[in-house]
Amino acid sequence: LFVSFYYCFLASGTNVQTGTPPCRVDNSLLLLNLNEAAQRLGVQKRRLYDITNVLEGINMIEKMGKNSIRWKIGDEHGTHGLEAQRLRDENADLEKQEAHLDLLISDISNALKLAKEDPTDKQYR
Repeated sequence: LFVSFYYCFLASGTNVQTGTPPCRVDNSLLLLNLNEAAQRLGVQKRRLYDITNVLEGINMIEKMGKNSIRWKIGDEHGTHGLEAQRLRDENADLEKQEAHLDLLISDISNALKLAKEDPTDKQYR
């Protein structure tokens, strides 16, 4: 529902400054009417309020009126973009660390397997 809500937001939003349909560049200026979104998505308005309350709580949107919200991602200060880039960089570093640890685990598993198969380690019968 969140993804549908987001795409509905992009498709039905209005540029606050010009009153024109949205484009890629001015997503931060979009307004969404929750009545229209609920109708377009075919869901109850209170379900959208659940989503908007969470998004407002994490500072991704702000309420502009009773039934209107504005997307805050890509704000004029660029803080969300910087945070997103920092998180992408951190994720890339963690993925490298994970790959290195996976390699170490594989090497140790192979060494243990070879040690168990070593004929000099077997007991005499």
